[in-house]
This record gives sequence, structure tokens and C-alpha cells, in this order.
Amino acid sequence: MGELNRHAELARLESIEQSCIGRFFVALGAMDTQRMQLEELIKKRDPGPAIHRLPVELLVLIFRFTIVCPYYAGTYKLDIEIGYRRRSLAIVSRRWRDVILDTPILWQDICLASPQDRHTLVLQLKRSQGLLLDVTITNKLADYSTTDELLHHLRPTTNRWRSLHICDSDSYPSTNSIIHELSKLEFPSLVDIHAEMYPLDLEYLGLQNLLPRASALKHLKFEELSPADDFLIANPLETLELTFASDDMPQWILSRIPNFSLITLCLQGDAYDWVLEPNSIHFPLLEKLALDIPDPDQFLEAISAPKLQRLELTAYGCQWEAFSRSRSKFSTVYHLILDFGGSIPVDPLALCWVFPNTHHAEFIYMADLLSLIVPMSSPGNPSGSQTPADNWASLETLSVLNSAWDLNHMEEFNLLVQWLQIRHGLGFPKLHIKFKGNSQNPEDLSTICRKLQDCCILEHCLSLSFGQYYTMAGKRSEEVFRIW
Repeated sequence: MGELNRHAELARLESIEQSCIGRFFVALGAMDTQRMQLEELIKKRDPGPAIHRLPVELLVLIFRFTIVCPYYAGTYKLDIEIGYRRRSLAIVSRRWRDVILDTPILWQDICLASPQDRHTLVLQLKRSQGLLLDVTITNKLADYSTTDELLHHLRPTTNRWRSLHICDSDSYPSTNSIIHELSKLEFPSLVDIHAEMYPLDLEYLGLQNLLPRASALKHLKFEELSPADDFLIANPLETLELTFASDDMPQWILSRIPNFSLITLCLQGDAYDWVLEPNSIHFPLLEKLALDIPDPDQFLEAISAPKLQRLELTAYGCQWEAFSRSRSKFSTVYHLILDFGGSIPVDPLALCWVFPNTHHAEFIYMADLLSLIVPMSSPGNPSGSQTPADNWASLETLSVLNSAWDLNHMEEFNLLVQWLQIRHGLGFPKLHIKFKGNSQNPEDLSTICRKLQDCCILEHCLSLSFGQYYTMAGKRSEEVFRIW
């Protein structure tokens, strides 16, 4: 009896096995059918623009760039356009609207400007969700009562301010009153202040009192500055940019800036009466220096900056020979930006000796560059002449920022090509060349590109002017794009 039961049980299990195997193959077939149908549906469906399929993180980066980055200092567009851009993006689709409304970093930029109501400001502060704020005050605040009401809501947030940008070319009373009110508050997170006003009187506006209240301040930029005798910056700044108004830049200003913490220093203004002793000003951490002052060679003689790497220099008639013998002083400078105003330096050879390890050289005008690549007499050279730029044995990149090539400039261009060919023939590696500017004639531009490609590595070469490109777009667009 037991044996019969076991045979019956085995038969039952085998039946279940066959049933399961059958259902398994049926399921496989159904899966294949569903997969093929789904693929057909996907092929037939219109995927729409690729931007609608972007991940949220990438979409936020694009929005951030679109909303904030088109702002240019001095144009006062931020207060009007930033809200307009945000609204324009939000109405494209429900997804974009949700992303903008739910992303705090798209609401960090706060502007005090008219027309602006209390509700808009409160909403921005709420949507920023406690993130650090970038605040701009513009000269459009003509209504003091509105300004005072907006300040009422901003005062509790000063602990979140990351940057403060003040734009006022007319010194509106409302702007002045705001700064006076701000000078009574504390800004523990403020790292960046940029003030462009005319005139920028720190004592009158109260900015002198605001600086000590920004304990974390690292970057300071003053434009059209008219300093009082008590001007003093006690903050350990990393970046300082000072542009002085029509008044002369006083020499005592150098003793009022934090030399021992600065990494970047930019000075622009008149300094005709300065008398500086050699190596009398020490910048132990300075890496970038920009000078637009009369006789900058005297300032360069006076500074000691062992870590200086980048120098931007507006130099009209500098006497380089006076300190070119001390070639080790600026041996760390590898990035040099020069503006001679189209005039020839007094001593191009001495200039190149002052900065012997230049790797990247940028010139504002083509004439500035030509003065360094044309051979000149050299008393210490047995051959009687020497090309100044050949002293830059480590040169890698050469740029001209304002170029305009046409038939009238081809002779100058041929001098450059000739120098590049000779330099390459002497065993120097090919230079990376960048030309920025416009060309009125596509034939000239094509010729320039062909010649340069044989003797250098051309990274960027001009572009056609808008009018010329527009005229030729229908006729020879293929050739134009090939030239680019």
C-alpha cells in the first residue's frame, strides 16, 4: 500500500512540474510580446526637446547661469532683469516652474530697487530657505518710504549676507540712507563688497564704519574712490581693487592696506607725486597684481612679492633698464598682460629681462606686441641686434586682445609670421596663438589663418564683424564657417 501511495505522489509532482514549465514558457512568450509592443510605442512617441529630459541638477545649473550671469557691472540691469528672467523661465512648462519655485539657490540674489513691493521681497527671502544672500542696491531707489519698508525686512537677514554690491552713479539720498543704516548692523558672513558710486566718499556714506562689522570680509572693490585722511582697511583681505576718482591717489594709501594677507591687488588712478624707496613695500602672499598708474616702474621697484605669478600692467614710457639687472625679482611671474597704448616701450629688451620666465603673454594691441618681436640693437650682443621676445625661452601662449586685420595691417601681420617662423627654426616649440577682435574681410582672415597654422598652434583667430557676416550669410556662409 505504501508503494502505491509513493507512485501516486510522484505522478502528482510530475504533473505539477509540467504545469509550471508550461506556465513559465507562456510567461516568457508574453514578456517578449510586451517588450516588442513597448519598443514600438517608444519609437512612435515624440520625445520632445532634449532639454525637457535633462536631470533636475543640470537644469538648475542652466537656470542659475541664465538668471544671474548676464549681469554686467555698471549696467544696473540686475534689479529689473533677474526677476524677469526667472518669470520667463517659469512659464515655459509646469516642470520648469516647479524646479524654479522649489530651488533655493535660484532665489539668493536680492535687489533693493524700485519698482519692488514688500510681498516680492518677503517671498524671495522665504524661498531662499536660509541660504546665503547676494544683495544689490541700485540707484533706482528714489522712494525713501519704500526703501525704509524694504530695509525693515532685510535687517534680520544680515547674518546671511554673502556679498553686497552698491551701484549708484548719481548718489541718490535713498542709497546713502541705506548705507548709513547698514553701517549700524553686523555682517558675520559677508565676504565680498563691491561699491561703484560717484563720488565714493567712505566717510560721508558710512562705508568706513561698515567694514569692521564684516569680520569675514575677504574681497573688497571700490570704484571712483575719494579717500579721507582716516581711510583704513583693518580686515585681513585676500582681494583689494581700488579705482580712484579724478583726485590723485595719495601715497599714504599704501600704508593703509593689509599687505600681509593680500593675494590679489588692483590699483588704478593718478600717482604722479609718489616717491618710493626700492623694496620698501612687502607683499609676502601676493599672486596677482594689476597696475594702471603713471610710472608703474617705480612701484615695481618698491614692492617685494616673492609669490607674484600674474601681472597686468598699463605702462606708458616706463624706464625698465633701471632695475632690469635684478632679474630674480620677478622670476616667478609667468603670466604677463601688457598695455603700452600702442606705443613702443623705451627699452623692450630690458622689459623682457625683467620678466625672464614669462609663459603666457597677452597684449592689448598688436602694436604692443610688434615692439617686442622686431630685432633691435643690443650692445652686449656680438651680432649687433637681438629680438626682445626671444629672451622668453619658456613662452607658451601669445594673445592679442584687440585685433583688427585687413589689407592695411598685413605688413604688421607678416612681421609676426616671420618672427614665428624664425623662432620655430631656432628649435623653440610652436607657440599657442590667440587673436581676439574683428576682421572686415573674410579673404584676409582666411589668409591669416593659413599662414599662422604653418608656424604656430592657432587656438582662436578673430571673427568677422557682424555687418560683414550678415552681408555674406546668404552667399558664402559655407566659406565663412570654414574659415572660423
